[in-house]
Amino acid sequence: MEPRKAAKKWAELLKSVGIIHIKLHGARHTFATVMLQKNVDTKVVSHYLGHTDISTTQNIYQHVNTQMLVSTADLIGEMAK
Repeated sequence: MEPRKAAKKWAELLKSVGIIHIKLHGARHTFATVMLQKNVDTKVVSHYLGHTDISTTQNIYQHVNTQMLVSTADLIGEMAK
């Protein structure tokens, strides 16, 4: 599908269900980040995004957030006991 048509259809879909507009590419980032936070294997997320190399998924879409930092700090604290 041509990118402008996809963006228009996306905007129409969001409006039809009463969801605030977010760019389609932003939704892609959100999808990838949430799936990775839910411990979905990076190879699977990469597949859904259409990447042939998982490093693309990791380098572009995997973000560090507060929850990840706190969980890691907790894990390190447990290891120190």
